[in-house]
Amino acid sequence: MTPRRLHSLLLSAFLAGNLLLGAAAVPSSAAAAEEYIACAPAEQDTVSAQVYDGSSDPLPQTDLEAVRKCLQNTYLYDVPDEILQLDSIQEMIAAVQERFHDPYTRYVTAEEYEAFLDAINREYGGIGTVLDGAPGGVSITSVTPGSPAEEAGLLAGDLITAADGVLLAGMPVSEAAALLKGVPGTVVDLTVLRDGHPLHVGVTRAVIDLPQVTGELLDGHIGYIRIATMGNETTEQFQAAADQLAAEEADSYILDLRGNGGGYILPAFEIADFLLPPGSRLIGLGSKLDSLYLDSSTGPLWDPGKPVLLLVDRNTASAAEILTASLQDNHAVYTLGENTYGKGVGQSNVPLPEGGMLFLTDTEFIRASSGAGYNHTGLQPDLNLAVLPADDWLRIAAMLLHPEAGMKDGDLRLRLGDQVIELSGESLRQEQNTAAFRHLLQKAEPGSVELRSGDAWIAAGDEAVEKLWPLYYPGFKDMGAMDQVPQGKTFHVVFSQNMNPDTVTPERVLLVEKETGHEVPVTVSWSRTDELHIVPAEPLTAGTAYWLAVQPPMQSAAGTPLKSGAVLEVTTVD
Repeated sequence: MTPRRLHSLLLSAFLAGNLLLGAAAVPSSAAAAEEYIACAPAEQDTVSAQVYDGSSDPLPQTDLEAVRKCLQNTYLYDVPDEILQLDSIQEMIAAVQERFHDPYTRYVTAEEYEAFLDAINREYGGIGTVLDGAPGGVSITSVTPGSPAEEAGLLAGDLITAADGVLLAGMPVSEAAALLKGVPGTVVDLTVLRDGHPLHVGVTRAVIDLPQVTGELLDGHIGYIRIATMGNETTEQFQAAADQLAAEEADSYILDLRGNGGGYILPAFEIADFLLPPGSRLIGLGSKLDSLYLDSSTGPLWDPGKPVLLLVDRNTASAAEILTASLQDNHAVYTLGENTYGKGVGQSNVPLPEGGMLFLTDTEFIRASSGAGYNHTGLQPDLNLAVLPADDWLRIAAMLLHPEAGMKDGDLRLRLGDQVIELSGESLRQEQNTAAFRHLLQKAEPGSVELRSGDAWIAAGDEAVEKLWPLYYPGFKDMGAMDQVPQGKTFHVVFSQNMNPDTVTPERVLLVEKETGHEVPVTVSWSRTDELHIVPAEPLTAGTAYWLAVQPPMQSAAGTPLKSGAVLEVTTVD
């Protein structure tokens, strides 16, 4: 398959609430004849992209003629004559869409095509804000650094109530956002409400170039790479992110394709090529006349022995699904999330004689593992997290990548549906994982929660799951509960024997808010060698439950180690 053919295959991008189509750049007039390959005679090999020179079948002179020829000769399915003989492009396209359940074949104007390219490449004339719906208009949730919005003084939390005199109250966010976009250099006049006071702000639109790939190191060891779209710079940005994370000594990776609706097909193949050994079968491409499979050739960009998790959701589509299927079928990733969108067909972009553009479905993507397609059905994750809040998924992935998960005393496992999840006790106690773990517990199969002890897994029991703290501090003694505790309380812990104070440091004493996992810093002192005073370094919150835990290793004054810790449940006064 030639690079030109790869670039001319189009994939849909589910962006801004609309199903758009990914495409390559519009060819020059000198290359126009070659790009009419989709309108070539039926014997033309459209998969290997042999050039049709038009000598035996002249190029159509009108958009209507061109669309009819494309549907007849190269459309993925056989189009009946009653559709081909319709009198307008709009009628033919509508009939094809209805008959073949194909929303991707469509006709657009040159202006619409340019807008769609901007969407794929994440470039547009705008002001650089992220918006959310709010009573009275749309609220700004973040402002892009260096953007026109920042230069005009807009702030996160501002409420935009009108744009160029158009009231935004009750308007969908997508429609409000469209009013802020426009030709770079033009001004949009905004009415903004800040702290209850109205402001009038003029913002000069500019080209906003959002990153297609971002990377960061999570939890000090996980390389997290978010691929937002398959655009014109995705491959280069992916490689740069991977190189940076390798330099930071990432020992595992999370690839995040959630919300990635596709774009160009080539980055999907190139990224798969980077991650898989040479000769790995990626995906099959089938057309009306022929089919072929693509194999990787470059070899892995990083150590194939490092674990890789892949996050997907219902808006992972098209080129992002090609990457997902390629990695799944080669057992290169463990996939988390929910079923993907199910956009398993590709389109060619056909520039038409009168200036329009035809997106023509002419290719089906076929899984290398099964030989089956996935159009309309999507791809299933290995671990379906659809029952959990989407905000938890990344933290669950990070917990799964803890280097010792399931290997040490106090580690935990549970069953979500038919999948067993093993988590390290250390990761459970990290504040950023609290919400995700609690939601996992809520959805776990009854009786499936177990704690590791030596080489065995022991059922935690319903009481431990209800109390929660025995899952965080297994084997600790239950010291009961204290209610109506003042917010400035100093806690006194009396031991049954004299202790070695040097072994009971502030690091061994934990005061943790039960609901959030927030650890309150404390200071400790001794009035006697058997009585410890614990003072919170910040006021406790009224009406809130805490766990006060004293954890081993500790020693008595005689040097005897205390192997077990203790937990006291504390609730502050309202």
